[in-house]
Amino acid sequence: MYYVEYLRASRALIIGSIVIGVVLALNLMIFFGGGVTLPDKQISVPLMVVWAAAAVAASIFASILGRSLAKENDGHLPVAWTKPAPKTTHAAIKMLVDVAAITALFAIMCVATYAYLSITGMTRFISVPSDTWLQLIRYALAPFAFYGLVQFLTASVGKRSGTILGLMWVALFVLSGLGTAPLPQPYHSIFAFIDYANPLVYINIDIDNSGSVITAGLGAATIGLVLIAAFGTAGALYQWQRLEA
Repeated sequence: MYYVEYLRASRALIIGSIVIGVVLALNLMIFFGGGVTLPDKQISVPLMVVWAAAAVAASIFASILGRSLAKENDGHLPVAWTKPAPKTTHAAIKMLVDVAAITALFAIMCVATYAYLSITGMTRFISVPSDTWLQLIRYALAPFAFYGLVQFLTASVGKRSGTILGLMWVALFVLSGLGTAPLPQPYHSIFAFIDYANPLVYINIDIDNSGSVITAGLGAATIGLVLIAAFGTAGALYQWQRLEA
């Protein structure tokens, strides 16, 4: 019952890996061909930047895979309901296949990013702050928050899932901007409240004037990502269970 999703996820993983490889190669060509020189003074590049880059790539990948239930719902429900497994089990197995692919893509992006830093000689600037490995947990969770959100928004639709996915990304960027904009009350509070369900808020990175990385609070961000992933997935499974062929 998971073979079709395995093929879809593995194909997406291969394509995603190729894209990462091409982007890495193009960046290296620009770096060396453009005569980029590294600064002579010592600068600090937190290792967390590797996790953040992987989180962004894996989140985009996860949002694409997050349409797996919608794909099954697109004219395939009569066949899906004939499979020898409860509806929830059928959906959960598809999700586990997606989770494995998302985890693999995150790891691949981590290796690719570190390889880029190594080839360009930037690894000598890498620092390892005390919260580096806790930050890894946060950024590794980020793709699953996007995955859960997409599943929740698309589980009960079919062909419209692609449109919903595109609109979701636009809405997330707009909301993250409105949530921090100096809007008059009560609009500021309204958008700030809505942003609690916005995964982008919890993986935000800013650079201050000294070059230091500023991120959202580690504990709150991690909890926020876990809740979005959990409630999104649970909501998707609930919708899926109530579908009728």
